[in-house]
Amino acid sequence: MKRAILTNLFILIILISSAQSESITKEWQNTWTYTYLKAKPDQRSNLKEFLVKNWFAMDSIAVQRGLFNDYQLLENSDLSAEAEWDYIVAVEYYTKGTYQDIQDDWIKVRNNHKTVLINGLSFPELGGIIKSEVLAKTSYAKGNKCEGSKYDILKPFIGQWHEYLVEGDEESLYGNLSVKLSSESCSLTKEFSMLTSSFSYKTLGYFDPSSGTWKETYTFSNGRYAIYEWKKLDKEVIIELLESSFSSEQLRRNRWTNLSENTFQIISEESSDSGQTWNTTSTTNMKRIGK
Repeated sequence: MKRAILTNLFILIILISSAQSESITKEWQNTWTYTYLKAKPDQRSNLKEFLVKNWFAMDSIAVQRGLFNDYQLLENSDLSAEAEWDYIVAVEYYTKGTYQDIQDDWIKVRNNHKTVLINGLSFPELGGIIKSEVLAKTSYAKGNKCEGSKYDILKPFIGQWHEYLVEGDEESLYGNLSVKLSSESCSLTKEFSMLTSSFSYKTLGYFDPSSGTWKETYTFSNGRYAIYEWKKLDKEVIIELLESSFSSEQLRRNRWTNLSENTFQIISEESSDSGQTWNTTSTTNMKRIGK
C-alpha cells in the first residue's frame, strides 16, 4: 500500500452565544501538519531539548493568541542510527491554509523569541527536517462536551488499564493501556506499552462525519503506522485495517466481542474476497483491571 497521508482529528461542536439567546455555530477547517526531524549523531536528546525550549516556547504563545489550536511531540522509540526519523512535531491549525494563513502574526512571535542554544549548538548543528506532511481535514466548531451517540462505541474502552492474557485458568499481566477522550477536542488517544518487550504504540483518533465512523492512526515503536476504522456490529466492536506501512494482500480486522466490565475477547480475521467472508486467524482472551 502506498504510504498514507495520516488522518487526524476532530469533530462538529456547537458554540452557544448571543445576548438575544440565539445559537450561533462557528466552524473551522481543522488541519494537522507533521514535521519529521532527524538528529545528528549523538544529538538526539539535545535536539529534543532545543525543540522544547524554542519551537514549543513559541508554539505555546501561538496557541494563547489563537493562531493555531494544539501542538504535540511524537518520539520514535527506535533509537538506532538507521531509523528514518527521531521526532515528529505535530501542529493543528484552524484552516486548510495552515502556516500561510497565520504567517504575519507568527513572524511577530518568532521575532520576539531569543533562540536558546543547547550546549552552544543551534538547530542545524543538532538535526534537520526530513519531510513534512499535511493531514486530512475535517470541520468542527469549538465548545462541544463530547456527548452523543457517536461516542457510545468508545465507552467500553475509556480508562487506565492493566491488561492480562487469559489462558485457561491462568492470567498473566501483558501490558499497560491508557485510553482517553479529550474534553476539548473530542479526539481519541491511546498509549500502550508491553511489559515483556519494548513494543509500544500511540494513537490519535477522530470521528469522520462523512463515513459516520471513528478513524484511528497508530504509530508503533518500530516506526511503522496503521490506520483503523471502528464499526459497531450488534454487541461487537469491529476495528478494521484501512491502510498501513506493512503490505498485505488480504483485508484484516479485529472483532472485540463479549465486552464486559473487565473481560473481552479479540478475534483476528482476514479476508481474501474483499470482505465477503472472513477467516479467523487467532482468538485472544483478555482481562483488564483499572489502575
